[in-house]
Amino acid sequence: MSKFPLKWIEKIYKYSDIIYFHYESLDNQKKVIDLIHKNNVRPGIVLHSKYKYNNIEEKVHNFSEILLLCIEEPGYSGQNFMEEANALIRRLNQIKKRIRFQVCIDGGITSDLIPNLKCDKVVSGSDILKSSSPKKQIMRLQTLSRYEK
Repeated sequence: MSKFPLKWIEKIYKYSDIIYFHYESLDNQKKVIDLIHKNNVRPGIVLHSKYKYNNIEEKVHNFSEILLLCIEEPGYSGQNFMEEANALIRRLNQIKKRIRFQVCIDGGITSDLIPNLKCDKVVSGSDILKSSSPKKQIMRLQTLSRYEK
């Protein structure tokens, strides 16, 4: 996580079709979004499940991509999924215009959790890397859930 995403966008845009940045970053959000768009990439917003977001609909309305971080400390692999994330997932899924955005869940994701998550995408690093057969684990995870809006 960078508190100043503006300094990274020009360095990474050619490697991704989505650039996520944290809602809590210190750069001007409109400038971040504009620079991402300028480079023909979709902006995504990262919400952290340890925060209580008021007016969540207002915070996500400019985005087609939302990433929900479900671990305590960004940047450190192997952490457990925070139960508080379930409430934030429910709140996102209750937004009237939910069809307009994708929800990606990241952090502490295991094969046991995925069937219970109502989301469009998941990021699962440790569950794959700790597996005796990472390729098989990736294939298994891909079959566990398909959320329908």
